[in-house]
Amino acid sequence: MPDLTPKVKRFKKGVTLSREYPKPPGGGRRAAAILVPALLLAGVAALCAVLLTGVVKFGAPSLSGVSFSSRVDGALKPLDSKTRFTTDIPSLYCCARLRAFAGTRLEARWFKDDKQVGDFKGTFGAMAGSSGAKFLTSSGRVAFCLERPEAGWAAGSYTVRLLIDGKLETKAKFVLAKASSVATLTRYTDPGAAFSIMVPESWAAADKATLTGALIGFIAPSGPYPPRFVVTDTDFTSAEIGYLNEIVRQAAGARAEVLFTPYSIGDMVGARRTFEWEYEADGQQYKLRSIQVVAQAETNVYSIDCHSLAMDFRVNEPIFNAVINSFE
Repeated sequence: MPDLTPKVKRFKKGVTLSREYPKPPGGGRRAAAILVPALLLAGVAALCAVLLTGVVKFGAPSLSGVSFSSRVDGALKPLDSKTRFTTDIPSLYCCARLRAFAGTRLEARWFKDDKQVGDFKGTFGAMAGSSGAKFLTSSGRVAFCLERPEAGWAAGSYTVRLLIDGKLETKAKFVLAKASSVATLTRYTDPGAAFSIMVPESWAAADKATLTGALIGFIAPSGPYPPRFVVTDTDFTSAEIGYLNEIVRQAAGARAEVLFTPYSIGDMVGARRTFEWEYEADGQQYKLRSIQVVAQAETNVYSIDCHSLAMDFRVNEPIFNAVINSFE
């Protein structure tokens, strides 16, 4: 009769009995090889969808180089940048450089004193001709145009407020002067009858507290830095070129282009120079271009100093020349 008693298999001490399940050879690696690229492709597709719809954007719009001009070229660059114009121009442009998204909303609000006289709205893509992606900024130029009203321009000071996506970004000012009065001059005579000089009729006498030793000064009615001139009875002993240039060299180590050259007013011997310099007032920095004419009248040596924003100098130079040459 067969022995049916279960037999017990004995193991050496320290040996653990475990049941292992067979694994398909190489199966885990193949699954990972399929799953990882699939996840990457899905992630890239999702990111592209988010970016192309403009849900996520990189960078922020920024604006710089604001200027005014009566003309622009095909690339919207200003052709006569300045801040003072005459009322006979047909239109005026506020120009700027921007980095923005194609759909960035831009607006220019034009004000005469505190009254709004114009409003221009558009998108950066349409104004700059940019077809950039919705999620990346691109750079370009824009020009906001204000046309002359049917009744003509009102002379005075204007302000343009530039907004990006409804928020005020910056403000800039310019002046429109009556075309008929720009060169209209009246004669001013010194109370002591020492000299006389022609003055634009719309210019006002400067505050004596600001003259810093000058005899008289006159200033245009408005503008970020209105053009102006002063007449000073100097302590120079001569209007001779060599003498004056030596003073300039000692004072500022001046370059040749800012030294005096011979100049005369009527029968008065004199000298003239034109130079640019930086001027700060009320926390604002201005780049000025100035004319200094020194003229000797008997024992007195006078200096006529005319100052303008460098960008406005060409439009103001004829006025300055008329004032200087009228001195007697």
